[in-house]
Formats: sequence, structure tokens, C-alpha cells
Amino acid sequence: MTRHKQQLDRHDVGEVILEVAKPMAFDPVNVIEGTGRFVIVANYEIAGGGIILEEVRDSSTLLQDHIREREIAWDKGYITPDDRGRRYGHASKFIVFAGEEYAAVTVLTKELERRLFSDHHHAYYLGPDNMLSGLGSDMEVKSPQSSDSIKSLGELARILTDSGQIFITALSGIDDYDLEMLKVLNTPAEILVVCLGPNVFTRYGVDLVLPADIAVDGAITQIYKLLREKEVIVEYYI
Repeated sequence: MTRHKQQLDRHDVGEVILEVAKPMAFDPVNVIEGTGRFVIVANYEIAGGGIILEEVRDSSTLLQDHIREREIAWDKGYITPDDRGRRYGHASKFIVFAGEEYAAVTVLTKELERRLFSDHHHAYYLGPDNMLSGLGSDMEVKSPQSSDSIKSLGELARILTDSGQIFITALSGIDDYDLEMLKVLNTPAEILVVCLGPNVFTRYGVDLVLPADIAVDGAITQIYKLLREKEVIVEYYI
């Protein structure tokens, strides 16, 4: 028997630990046989299957391991975040907008980018469709809500916030676990989460909830107030 093999090849049988991006309901096969079995689907074809023996808890996830390795290997330049803040007149931030009325959310995010740019701030808006047609063009699942899409967006946010940008995006259909993934991937920078309409998150504490029918100018005013409270936009740098 081969132990600690890195992959299962065709026709292999083995005991493995599977890690999922979000909670998944299951039962050990010795408790309920029907929900203790699973299949793995790749490219719409069954690629494997098995039975579930038990739940394995670990304080360290693959994502956390990846972040640690990434940050250790990160090749920093000579310019510090404070240097960029003094030059640009603001700190970097990743701002995620969410809401049930996605069209209204995108209008708000694009207007925020325009206002920030007009005020001489370094801001950039990226829509999820741009991600899918660019960095995510080779993804098997073409959806902004897929784990691969969220991971790519988080990795891009890490780069853009490191460059000193105020990076803005609008997402629909995401949940608390998607936000947590974005937060971890954007480490060591932080994210701000703004909801337009009802707060759809139950575990993740959002930074600002705006009424669905709020005027754009009123929304921008409240977002600017939030950015000042979070010391993203400051009156002066020493």
C-alpha cells in the first residue's frame, strides 16, 4: 500500500481527505448509507466516487496554508504602503458591493469610481464579467460566484491594494463564506463590504447598509463618510 501519495490516478482506490470551500451536508456511511456516498464530477462527467468515513477537523485550511506561503514568498519593492499613501493622499482598500438589485449596485460602484477619480484618488472598478473573460477565462465553471472566480478576484485584490489602489467591485449571489475567502485572500490589506438594500449576510459583519431606494448622491456621501471613518481618505498625511 502506497502512503502519502499526492494524487489518485485512474482506477486508483485510496483513503483521502477532501476539503470544500463552503459547508456541505453529509453523513458517515455507517450512519446513513444514502447520504454517506458521493461522486466527483469534472467537465459534466463522473470522474470518481466514494464513501464518507468521518469528519476531519483541522485548525489550518489549504487556503490559510496558501496565504502563509504566498506572503513568505512575496517579493516586496522599496516603496512602502505609507509611501504610497503620502503620494496618493489616501490608503488602499478593497471595497465589495453586494445587493439583490445588481443593476443598481453596478451603477453605484461605477459612480463611486468616477467621483473618487475626480477627487484625484487612485480608484479602479472591475466587474465580475471582466474577470471571467480575462483572468478567469480558463475556469471550468464560468460563474462569478464559483470558488475559482472568488479566489482569482481575491488574488487580484491583493495585488491592487498593494499598489495603493482603492479597488472596487460589485458581486451578486455571494454569501458569508465568499466574503470570508475574499478577506483572507486580500491579507494583509482589509476589505470594506457595502450592501445596497437588505443585508443578505448573517455571519459576516458588513460595514455599511444603504436603503435600496437611496439616491446615488446620498449613497456616495455615506460611502465617503465611511472611507473617512476608516481612515482610507484622510485630510492630510504627515
